[in-house]
Amino acid sequence: MPRVRAKPKIVSSKLSQTNLRNDAKFVNQTHNRLWACTRVAPLFLRRPKMVGVGKNKRRATYVNKRGENVPIAQTSNRCVRRFPLRVLLSAATANAASILRNEAALMRVDVKGESVSGALPQISKGAEVEIENALIAYAQTAFQFALDIKDSIKMHKKVTAGAMSAATKILNSQLTASTSLAPGMYFLDRKPSVKRKAKKSAVAPGDDVVDTAVDTAE
Repeated sequence: MPRVRAKPKIVSSKLSQTNLRNDAKFVNQTHNRLWACTRVAPLFLRRPKMVGVGKNKRRATYVNKRGENVPIAQTSNRCVRRFPLRVLLSAATANAASILRNEAALMRVDVKGESVSGALPQISKGAEVEIENALIAYAQTAFQFALDIKDSIKMHKKVTAGAMSAATKILNSQLTASTSLAPGMYFLDRKPSVKRKAKKSAVAPGDDVVDTAVDTAE
């Protein structure tokens, strides 16, 4: 009979770390299963290239490196293609290079900077998909904020440009606060200070009269 291994005990100081690692692994596996299904879904696939007419219609083929005729792979619909992502990456690199150049001029050191070549930077397929997912999530979240603004104001039937502008500002502030080391602003719930009246000395009503009479007698 096979012996069942006992579940290892986790130290209480490492329990949160273990739970977070297992949660991240589970979410990553679920994410991969989801996109494995959507990549072959009809909604995400383009029509395959066909040649011929009528009964002679068939999939278009091409010659691969081995010299074999294979059908052209069916491509999927994408929100953002590789070229615009490479352009955005080039603009981000130029911005980082200008910041480094200004810092180098301040410190009086020489830097090489960007190359003269006009070739766009390379980007891997995995990074391309992740950036595309982030852009889609950003657009969906901003539109949801705009819908909430429209429903709360109740002045327009459709989402306006002003609502979208306010929604993107709210979303950008949330992203800045969540990705920085410290929040962008602090909200202190301070109540206005109340000035307290000075307490009157507890003196009997007849004491001052007695003191005055004694002084007069003296």
